[in-house]
Amino acid sequence: MTFLSKLKREIFMIGFSALAFVASRCGYRVFKHPEGRTSEFDVRADAEVGCGDPFPGIEQAIAKDLSRDGRDLNDVKKAMEFMINFRSAQPELERLYGELHDELSRRSLFNVVKYRLASQLKGITATITPSVSLAEPRFPLPALKGRTSRHLLQNVYFYSQYWIDGVFEARPGDVVIDAGGYIGDTALYFDSAVQPDGAVYVFEPNRDIVPVLRGNIALNGRRNVTVVEKGLSDEAGRSLLVQDFAGSFVPSAGEAPGSSGAVPIELTTIDGFVESEGLARLDMIKMDIEGLEIPALRGARDSIARFRPKLAISVYHRTFDIIEIPALIRSLNPDYKFYLRHGARNSDAETILFCV
Repeated sequence: MTFLSKLKREIFMIGFSALAFVASRCGYRVFKHPEGRTSEFDVRADAEVGCGDPFPGIEQAIAKDLSRDGRDLNDVKKAMEFMINFRSAQPELERLYGELHDELSRRSLFNVVKYRLASQLKGITATITPSVSLAEPRFPLPALKGRTSRHLLQNVYFYSQYWIDGVFEARPGDVVIDAGGYIGDTALYFDSAVQPDGAVYVFEPNRDIVPVLRGNIALNGRRNVTVVEKGLSDEAGRSLLVQDFAGSFVPSAGEAPGSSGAVPIELTTIDGFVESEGLARLDMIKMDIEGLEIPALRGARDSIARFRPKLAISVYHRTFDIIEIPALIRSLNPDYKFYLRHGARNSDAETILFCV
């Protein structure tokens, strides 16, 4: 069964009538589950056009229908747009679904997309759980100061956010680039694995966070972690780091930099860093850099070709990162095998693509 047909079959198992109504207006038929479970629904396309061309007046029709249960038309419009966009991405979703190397990866992709669709509607309780949950962490928990430290320890140490047993593991002696170090949770995690002779280079351009990062490294007595106070992209230079309620990010080309909390930072490339440091090996790259993953991967083209490091890349910051990032990595090295894991509870954040 294909990815999209599975999605159609299960998306209405959540049981929300508003999105079912939208689907029926867009060329879909909604019917009770063939096994007779009245609380579940299935969806099948009557025509290939799907939701691409809604008929005139659909907004008014939906508004009238939804006014009876107090739903907000804007929420439904947003859900419709999301459905249309994902339908247009069907070929790449299907390709990725077929390329993923284990059933847990395929299920993770399916559940992330289903969760994103379901969570578009106001009043819907959509749930998602991490792909893996450990009773005991692999490494002793570090002392970690700074905001969200408990949340980060949970994701990295208990939800196995950057580790797949027997598939994606940092080993003693490995050289690791940790792009997006924040307060040091992942740098300390990788350092626990690569000791005593490995090295972790952690990139963090946020000057407000760097003292906390350095403090956590010192607090735990780690000597193999090097902090690089730069951002990563596809070319060296300078940019603005925008800070908001969710953290900090470097705007992409054509994106407004924002007006509050923007500070100048220095950018470099992984290829440039590898050359300047004279690295003789690079075993792993982890990236969580708030939407700048694609430029940063382009800036690692030569290093990926030379060392073929294992990659753990965040694919949730932008809507179509989940298909565009695998496509880019495929173009950089077609021999990578793809795995996917989700590392957060009831959030579409922390979805990681592993390449080995």
